[in-house]
This record gives sequence, structure tokens and C-alpha cells, in this order.
Amino acid sequence: MREMVVLGTGPAGRVIADALRGTEDALAGFLSADPPSDGWPYPVLGTPEDAPGLSGDGRGFIVAADSLRERETVVRAFPELCYQAVIHPAAYVAADAVVEPGVYIGAGAIVGAGALIGAHTVIGEGSIIGALSRIEPYCELLARVNIGREVMVKDHTFIGHSATLKDKITIAAGTVIQTGEIVVKDMVMKMVYKRGAWIYKENEVPKE
Repeated sequence: MREMVVLGTGPAGRVIADALRGTEDALAGFLSADPPSDGWPYPVLGTPEDAPGLSGDGRGFIVAADSLRERETVVRAFPELCYQAVIHPAAYVAADAVVEPGVYIGAGAIVGAGALIGAHTVIGEGSIIGALSRIEPYCELLARVNIGREVMVKDHTFIGHSATLKDKITIAAGTVIQTGEIVVKDMVMKMVYKRGAWIYKENEVPKE
């Protein structure tokens, strides 16, 4: 059994704590830059700056951040930590799929044969990653996203609830795909897909 330390006490932290209850790993506690909300039910071990001192004895770490930017900022600040994936016990991951460090895979998610989930990516509850698809690091897929087979989703992409990506397409790095959208062809520039059309401008990741 390995002890896990979670960096962040927001909503994402509660989700990760719940997932750990059904795994072989044990929750050691949380690190938070700000005091957690009243009634926070888990141990707080200190601030993120205390992480290096807790990294011995085989402990693993995962970042519980509510945005892509925040997650990457924490990892860059503490690159020496032993980041580990957390897979909810109600998720299914194919035996030959690759799940890199720092990934979170939510309840009911399915990761198909030969798929790859890049480091520090979040796969939301009930999402499906088709066979041989590749999700690069620092992506976030909200709940019930459906990724087809042999799809390439490049780094720092955000995909909203219930969006669908058809088979064998490529999504460029930094793309934002809004809730419920259906993407049927390659996205080769950084753009935003909204209401069935590509918008040729940068956009903030929506808060959902």
C-alpha cells in the first residue's frame, strides 16, 4: 500500500479522496495554500511548500486543481515529486492502455485498448476514450466526453461535458471544445469549437 498526498483542497480534491477509498493506495492527507472550507473532512498536512519534506517513504502525489493552468503551475513548482495516477475503482482501463503519472480517471470512465493518457490529464466521470487514441499531457475532459478510435488530442486541450470526437481526427494543442459539441474533422490550429463552428481566436477555458 502506498500513501498518497493530494495538493489542493477544492472540489477536485474531494473527488480524488473519494476515488482513493476504493484503491490499494491510502490517503495520507492534503496540502493547501489556503485554509480548506469549514467542515473539511480530511487531514491537512501543511502547504504545498511542505511537499518535498513529505516525499520520502514511498509516498505518491497528485494535483487536485480546478483548472489546467493551476495544475501545471503546481507541477512546475515541484517537479521532483513522485506523481502517481489515481483511477477510480469504478473506471475501466484496458490492460494494454498507458496511463502516465498524475492522471485522474473518474468513475465510470472507459479507456480502450492501446490508448494513452498523458501526464496530469483529467478524464471525467463516464467519459470514453476509444481504442488507440492518444490524449496528451495537461488535458481536461469533463464528464461523459466520447472520444472515438485513433483520435489524437494534443496537450492543454479542454473538452466540455458530453462532447463527442469522431474517429481518426487530430485536435491541436490548447483547443477548447464546448459542452455538447460534435467534432468530425481535424483541428490543426489553436481554436475554439463552439456551436458547430471553429472560432479563430484564443479563448479562456470556461469555468464549469
